[in-house]
Amino acid sequence: MQIEALPRIFDFQLDGRPAERGFHDDGFLAVLQRIRDEFAEDEFASREIVFPEPVLTQDRTELSARLVRRLSRLREAALLLPWSPGALQEAPVDARRGNRALVLPVPVEPSGPPPPARDIAAITYAANPVKKGLDRVLSAWRRLRGEGRARAGEQLLVAGASAEQLERAGFQLPDDDGVRVAGALEPEHYRALVRRARLFVCAPRREDYGLAQLEALADGCMLVTTPAPGPYAALPIARALDPRLVSDDLEGALRAALDAPLPDYAPRAAAALSPFSREAVDRLVAGELLARLLA
Repeated sequence: MQIEALPRIFDFQLDGRPAERGFHDDGFLAVLQRIRDEFAEDEFASREIVFPEPVLTQDRTELSARLVRRLSRLREAALLLPWSPGALQEAPVDARRGNRALVLPVPVEPSGPPPPARDIAAITYAANPVKKGLDRVLSAWRRLRGEGRARAGEQLLVAGASAEQLERAGFQLPDDDGVRVAGALEPEHYRALVRRARLFVCAPRREDYGLAQLEALADGCMLVTTPAPGPYAALPIARALDPRLVSDDLEGALRAALDAPLPDYAPRAAAALSPFSREAVDRLVAGELLARLLA
């Protein structure tokens, strides 16, 4: 049996070379390990887990060939395991027929207890600054500061890349700009900063899932985002929590989040994320995925 897992998360170093982010280890691969535990080795050996190659290249001929290979794998797979309904909708129609697909989210949990106070105004993740729309985030933040709407000492924290990496990518960040670069951090250090932030802001040009955004919601941040195309799992949640914060007018969304936050945002976010909890994903694996693997 061939099992197709899509999408595989790839992030990009600033020199353009793909590098896996490692979220598989805490997410989908952890789910696969639990599946392996349910089967004898000889049983599981007959089931192939396929991660489609990323279809990202500058060469149009190679791009076309990779797309063809990916679509062929999707059509041939006995079981599709997309991470979101949006990712499933991007699969070929014939690959979605019958009982061939099961949406299996990446588990998302709070990373620790909330701090006594949130002393960081806003945080953004910019390991791939162009895709993540860092230019738009910085522009909106600077306009907000220029209007005097940001309080004294309020800063935007940029995580995921060093100042040197951002400069090589064309981003200039003066010291007096109300922006501080945290650099590339270990996951636990990054999440500790997220727990201290009042809001997570991003303006992705395309979003294939939005794991950083879901993690920010799990850690009690408000999510300010543009309505990016792609199977953006965090987007409908953010809209339902506070539609003012989902807008192409990123400055206005930031202003609403900082000046007039909804008091019940965090508990409603926690409730909205219940389908992404490890317990919920475990139930899905035990109740539906294992039955399909055994069929």
